[in-house]
Amino acid sequence: MNWWYQLKTNPRWIRIVNWEFWPTFMFYGPMVPLFCWMAMRYRTLCFFTTANPKIFTGGTGMESKYQTLLLVPPEYRPITIYVPSGQDYAEVQAKLKKEDLAFPIILKPDVGYRGLLVHLVKTEAELKELLSTYQVNFIIQEYIPYPEEFGILYYRYPNQKRGQVSSITLKDFLHVTGDGSASVQELMLRKSRTSLQFERMVDERAELMNKVPAPGEKVYLGKIGNHSRGTTFLNGNHLIDQQLIETFDKISSQIDGFFYGRFDVKCPNFEALKAGKDIKIIEINGILAEPAHIYDPKKSNYWKALRDIAKHWLLIGRIGAKSHQMGAQYLPARSLIQAISNHLVYLKDIKAMAKKQA
Repeated sequence: MNWWYQLKTNPRWIRIVNWEFWPTFMFYGPMVPLFCWMAMRYRTLCFFTTANPKIFTGGTGMESKYQTLLLVPPEYRPITIYVPSGQDYAEVQAKLKKEDLAFPIILKPDVGYRGLLVHLVKTEAELKELLSTYQVNFIIQEYIPYPEEFGILYYRYPNQKRGQVSSITLKDFLHVTGDGSASVQELMLRKSRTSLQFERMVDERAELMNKVPAPGEKVYLGKIGNHSRGTTFLNGNHLIDQQLIETFDKISSQIDGFFYGRFDVKCPNFEALKAGKDIKIIEINGILAEPAHIYDPKKSNYWKALRDIAKHWLLIGRIGAKSHQMGAQYLPARSLIQAISNHLVYLKDIKAMAKKQA
């Protein structure tokens, strides 16, 4: 049965039989007829760009994370600095000193893609090496040690003061659970989710591989909440209540030109999140933000995921139309096409960098 073990631990096979790991086009290819219908209905290919008029293209992933984060009230955002590609390291050190940023820190591309080149950096030597290796505009963010991370998808019509939370994503960080006899390496290879991350973890966390955790002991393999880096997204929609909605009404009302998107938030616990106390918004994703609860491997399936994606795109169309009626201008189609062309080149480069890193 060695062939069966090799098959079930093969990354390609794992991605085929687990729909949550299917490529992006499997989720958005079926949306093309809907997009075409909406473009005809709103008489513009760029109907979505007014859903968040202060974010470039409404937030399709082509925008600067740094500039978007600056829209967030200071009390809710972590210390963040911008590091353009090729900046002299002495200038980076000066920025770190000015903001009193201590290691560990989070390093991520200013224009990101599915967690590529995101690092938890523990030393100055490591930071210097990464910045010299990858010619990308980065942001450096303080590491927030809060134990909980949530994805809150919120929307509000521009002519209304009250909005709605339509999705809560709970994040279960990549980990293995000990049995008292198997090493971390052996435990990783037993489950599809951890085995997908095995080669990366051997490079990044080599010191853990031979550890034998006690029975029931959880060994976390990363604290970066990206699905592509092994974090399990869980459906937390049962936690939506009026207090949570009011908290995000308050926050969103302080963000100029923001009506739809997902807040990625770190906090001590869910009660703090509901009250809006001791929370840090580490990222805002605009109209391309998914209701990430759809990737819950137990509560969802592929067809439910498509349904929820379509439902939220219909919301984006209605919000964008109302915003346009109130004076926001659609991005010209030529500008959007040029932005997409530039972004495709950027994605090719960043994927090549990430592949070289692996």
